[in-house]
Amino acid sequence: MPALTNPQKDASAIATSLRNVGFETVTLTVDATREKLIDGLRAFADESEKADWAIVYYAGRLEVNGQNYLIPTDARLATDRDVQFEPSRSIR
Repeated sequence: MPALTNPQKDASAIATSLRNVGFETVTLTVDATREKLIDGLRAFADESEKADWAIVYYAGRLEVNGQNYLIPTDARLATDRDVQFEPSRSIR
């Protein structure tokens, strides 16, 4: 799969917007490996327990057969069919 060109810019713009509207904690993670992605999601889950509002914005997701996936940067995907062989996160 080719590298996406805009996710880092999009994520930075959303992080700035969330800070500007008053979110107290905004964590921006870019180019996350599987380990870093899972660590970030776990930290988010812990923080969101105490929050009135919580948002995850993920730029660069992949849709295959109507199912969306969070794809880490170290995933090995030659085609969209390879998503079934990677330990990626399916989201709805």
